Amino acid sequence: MATKKITLPDPYAHKTLHSYCTALVRCGAAESLTDARKKARTTIPSEKSIQAEILCYLNEIGFFWKDAAGPYQQRGIPDIVGVLHGRFCAFEVKRPLLGEATPLQERTIQRIQDKGGVAEVVTSVADVRAALEEAHLIPQKEAAR
Repeated sequence: MATKKITLPDPYAHKTLHSYCTALVRCGAAESLTDARKKARTTIPSEKSIQAEILCYLNEIGFFWKDAAGPYQQRGIPDIVGVLHGRFCAFEVKRPLLGEATPLQERTIQRIQDKGGVAEVVTSVADVRAALEEAHLIPQKEAAR
C-alpha cells in the first residue's frame, strides 16, 4: 500500500507558531499540537542555514561577513555585518516563528539605526531585501528578485 506524501505548510506563510502548528496538524504531518511543536523545530529552517542564504545574497551586492562571537567581542552585535554603498548594515538572524531578539540585541539594533546604519531582525533573504529597499540601498527591481 502506497503512503500518501504530505506537503508541509510554509512556515513563512504563518504569523504565529500556533498557526503553523495548527497547519501541521491539518495537513496530517502531526497528530496533535504538542507533536506539531516538536515537528516545527525540525521543519523550520535553522538559523545557520538562513544566515548562509543571506550571506550568499549580500556578498553578491556588497561586503558582508558573519560576526564571530567570542570572549573579546562586544555583546549584542548582530549576526551579519557589512557595508553596502558606503552604509553600515547589520542583520540579526532569527528562525521564523521560533527566534526572538534579546533586549540587548534590540538595543544594539536601535543604536545602529540611530547612528544612520541599517539594522534589522530578519528571518529570510526577503526580509533583508525589504530592509535594504526601505533604506534605498537597492533598487525596486532588485528587491523583487
